[in-house]
Amino acid sequence: MLSTRNRLATIATTAAGLLAVLVAWVAVGDRGPLSAAVGAAVVLAFFLIGTVPFLVVGSGGPGRSALGFVVLGLLYVLRILAGVVVWAAAVDSPRLDRVAVGVTVIFCALVWVNTQVVVGLSRRYQPTLDV
Repeated sequence: MLSTRNRLATIATTAAGLLAVLVAWVAVGDRGPLSAAVGAAVVLAFFLIGTVPFLVVGSGGPGRSALGFVVLGLLYVLRILAGVVVWAAAVDSPRLDRVAVGVTVIFCALVWVNTQVVVGLSRRYQPTLDV
């Protein structure tokens, strides 16, 4: 179930990233496509790495939940740090347009989250509780 949600969100976010590349190319010029591609890649990496704790926990078990929580915390810190480093590089780079990177990040993040919500609310993918 989680893999289906992530697969659909990845496809939708990649399509949004490609759309952002075209829009940035028209709006910014030669620096636009690379800037939008960097923004889309950051969003995809950020959210896909966020699924690693679920892989660690698996079906649960003694001590796995605690390990998943530790992995979640460590990866979250690393993801934020990577985002800050990419943003600093975008601001200082003459090849990247920081506005195009920022708008693409916001656009792709909204697409990812909205895809997850829509798929998660659909009856087919609703979680069930074993009693």
